[in-house]
Formats: sequence, structure tokens, C-alpha cells
Amino acid sequence: GPAARAAHEAVLAAESPVRHGLQPEPEHFLGREADVTGVLKALSTHRLVTLTGPGGVGKTTLAQVVAARSRRPAVYVVALAEVSPGADLARVVLDAIGGSAVVNGDPHRDLAAALSQPGTVLVLDNCEHLAGEAADLIGPLLVACPDLRVLATSRRPVDLAAEHVHRLEALNAASSAELFRARALAARPGQVIDDDDLGELLSRLEGIPLAIELAAARTRSLSVGQIAERLPGRPDLLTAARDAPARQRTLTAVIEWSWNLLDAAERRALARLALLPDGFTLLPAEALIGAQAADLLDALVSHSLLVVRDHGLPRFHMLVTVRDFALAQLSASGDEAEARAALRQWAVDLCSQIRFPVDAGDFGDARHPEARRHDRLFRQVAHDEAVILQQLDRLLAQADGHGTDHLPAELRDAICLIGAALMRLWSVTWSYERIADYGARLIAAAVQPAQDSRGNEAGLSVLALCVTLFGLLSHVPEQVRSLLPASFDGEGPFSRVRRFLRASDEQWSELTGDADPWVAWAATRCLAAQQEDDGDPQASLETIEALLGRLHGHDLAGIHLARAAPPPAAGAHVPGALQPGRRRLLARPSWL
Repeated sequence: GPAARAAHEAVLAAESPVRHGLQPEPEHFLGREADVTGVLKALSTHRLVTLTGPGGVGKTTLAQVVAARSRRPAVYVVALAEVSPGADLARVVLDAIGGSAVVNGDPHRDLAAALSQPGTVLVLDNCEHLAGEAADLIGPLLVACPDLRVLATSRRPVDLAAEHVHRLEALNAASSAELFRARALAARPGQVIDDDDLGELLSRLEGIPLAIELAAARTRSLSVGQIAERLPGRPDLLTAARDAPARQRTLTAVIEWSWNLLDAAERRALARLALLPDGFTLLPAEALIGAQAADLLDALVSHSLLVVRDHGLPRFHMLVTVRDFALAQLSASGDEAEARAALRQWAVDLCSQIRFPVDAGDFGDARHPEARRHDRLFRQVAHDEAVILQQLDRLLAQADGHGTDHLPAELRDAICLIGAALMRLWSVTWSYERIADYGARLIAAAVQPAQDSRGNEAGLSVLALCVTLFGLLSHVPEQVRSLLPASFDGEGPFSRVRRFLRASDEQWSELTGDADPWVAWAATRCLAAQQEDDGDPQASLETIEALLGRLHGHDLAGIHLARAAPPPAAGAHVPGALQPGRRRLLARPSWL
């Protein structure tokens, strides 16, 4: 019957396996054995497997190795990179595998007949520019050939229900270094490769095998250090041999191939997103590319131009080579200034919602009716700290260009609003290095009057955080006292903050008994830190205990009570006498 005949044909085919379009396995095939095993296993249980990943990551090489190691009786590999969109793909594939066509017949039926042998594997290499045609070809073939397996390589999925996607990741550091050394020594035998220079270069090549091989080939006339020094901003420094496919002769060509497959909205999105630091989230992306950000991000991930590696909150990663290309496109488009302005405004708008708490029930207090919203806002700042810090760095650089005496009002307010939010974040994450670095740079802007009361509040918040946090080191910037005006218009309850800021160190002891709870807290925090720094931990503890005994039940934001004693610096010894007090004082009600 038919089943027995099919089994007999399978046995005969196994005795004379068909191999068409295969290439020899490369000499240096490193770091991919787990991928080979995974793809072969996937082909045993899935009828369509698609290898995806960014350009140059090694999809074609992996597919060739998988094809060579397959034990199935018939394996056909068809390269599609040079096939133009709109071509008769069935005819192209039929011709490539050497199939016979019936005169005036249907090439789809002829191809199905040619692939109907049990145990056949069809490898379609480089499908990304033919995604629609490939899907229209593969779907009917899987129906017509029940035992056919299809392995596709593409920078984006084929998007068929039967598809299993195997994403090919970059090489790890060890495999990257081994591949580079092997290829470099082949290009210039006996050369000395400095480990530090190689580490710097490989960090920029990010484990992409094509980039590593191009860089290694360049060592025929340059040292590794010279390549690493010259590569930023010069992707065309690395070029392939003349017989390499045009799309892979330079890193720029690799990325341009993917760029040309994007529609106008996706290109604009990629160019604008290149402004963001690595690991950004959806929120700043929405600020740059609008309400369709989620769909555009998904499309760029599908095209392997963005990567999501995180298991929790999705964070988007862009290869350095892709970023360089996209930034060049953004600059050429004339859209860069508008994009940067939008990103800056997003950061200012978010940070302006983070307030400095003074009284009970203020921002972040668990008793506030909007405490959950406050917590969500604060977490947004934490999630996108790198993006916000990037904006602060740009603003401070602009301030340096203006001189610090009289900044433009809008620039001054932006610095203070963002600076206050980040200083608040760092104060609860104990990021003392950041506090010490940025606090001193923020003072010049913070002491200047603002456009409105919110800007003045932000400036005073920066100064209050600087003084109370710098008090950890017993060094309160004299610059604060000397430059701070006697008053700002509309400062309201923040007048108490100014009063404390203008007080000298010698007044701290007196101010620990001040009638205003916040002033007493701030003075106590600074005095206790100074006492401990002077080698008197017992006096420091007594100062704090006295404050707590007086202030519990008063109208002071709970976070200040929780932070009445600063935590020790990393690696610092905490005397045993202070440990119980610290445990009690640092048991804060929430991370805010």
C-alpha cells in the first residue's frame, strides 16, 4: 500500500542521501554548539524553524552547519539574498534545487512534488526582504508535503502559525576573543595582541561574528589598539573581501540592508530611539515616537534591530553599530533638534512631579491619598534613571557653556527639577558617589531664582538634599550659604528650608531643638553625622535618640524619621553601640 511504498522510498533515500547547496563547515565555528543542538532538536518537533538575529550574527553559517549535520535523507539549501521582491519564489527555489518543471505547469505544484520525499529539509537562507513571498510559499508547501521540514534564516520572523523561532544571540566574551585571535593570526601570523586593547575592541563589536572577523582581517596593517581607537564613528574602517556579498562588505552595509526593509515610521522611530541609552523602557520611547511606540518597538524587535533580554520590565537594547548608523540618519534627517527637545521635556515633566517632602502627608508619605501614584512616579524615575541622567548631563554641559552666574531661566529650572528628582532617588538608594559628584555641580543653578514657585521649590530641594547628604561627610558646601539669596518669591513652606540652609555649622546644635520639626531633623542629621565622623558615635546616637523622642507624633514626613541616621559608607565599621539604634532608625516604612 501507500504507507509501505513511502517507507521503502525512505529507506532507499537514506542509503543515497541528497545534499544540495551545502558549503563546508567553517574552520573556526565557535560558541554555537548549543545552537546547533537546539535547532536540530527543534526541526524534529516543528515543521518550520526560523533562525532570527541581527545582521552578521551568523545565521547563514549556523544554518549551513545544521544542514550538514542533519541525518535526514534529503537536504536542500537555497540562498535568497540576491532574489528581488516580487520574483516568482517557487520558480526560484525549484531551479535552485534542480527540480524539473512541467511545461506550462504550476511551479508551486512542481516544487511540492520535488520536496515530497519523506525526510526532506528545505533551508531558505536570507528571507527578511521576502517575508511575504516566503510566507506564501512555505505555508502551502507544509500542507502539500506532510513530512517536509523548513529551516529559514531571517532578520525577522516569517509569521506563520507553524513557526518556531530560534533567536541567535551574540557570541560570549570567550568565544569572541578566540574567534578574533584565530582570524587575526591568520591575517598576520605572529602578531602580538594586547589583552586590554582586545577587550576594548570586542566591547564595541558586541559579539557579532561578522564584525569580529572584519576587525580581525584589518590587523594585517593595524594593531588591535589602533583599530579600537579609530572605530568609533568609522564603521567603514572594517571591510570584507571583494567576493563577500555586497550587504556584508562593511558594517554599514549590514545595517543598511535592515534599514531599507523598514517603512517610514519605523525608520523615524529607530533614528529617534538611538538617542536613548542602552536598556531604555517604553515610557521614554513614547516621548520620542508617540502613541504608536509599543507597535513600533515590536516591529523593530521583529527586525532584530532592538533586543529585549530582560525577564521583568522589558528593556530595549540596541547594538552600538546600529546606534551609530541610526544617529547618522537622524542627523541627516533634520529631526534631531525636535527629538532631543521632546526627550528633554519628557524628563522635566516626569521629574517635576517628584516633590521634596517636608510635612506629614507630603509627597511619598504613606498617609497621602495619592501615595500609590507617588510610588509609581518614583519607580518610573528609578526605572529610567539612565535616560534622565543623560538629560541632566546634557543640561549641565549647556550650563557650562553659558557660565554659571546667570543661566537662562528655562535651563536653570530644568536642571533643578531633574536634579532634585535624581538626588531624591539617590538619597534612598544610598548612591553616595552620584550624590557627591552631581550635588556639587547642581549648587550653582539651585541658588539662582527661578521663573516660578515650583522652580524655586526644586532649587531649594536640591540644596536641602546637598546639605543634609553632604553632612554625611561633615562637609557642608560654604557655597550654599554664600550664594543663597535671603528669599525667593513664593517659596511658602520652603522658607524653613532656606532658614536651615543659611545657618552655619555652629548653629546645628541649637537648631536640633528648633520648633520647626523639619529644621530640627535636618540639623540633627548633619550634627549626628559630624559627631560620628569626629569619632564620637555615642554622642551621635544620643543626638538622634533625642530627636526621635521629641518628633514622633509631630507633623514631619515619615521618610525623614526613617532617615534620621544615615547608613554607614560602604565598608565602614559601625560600633556595636550604634547597631541597635541604626536598625531601629533605618526600618523605613517604604522604599520612598
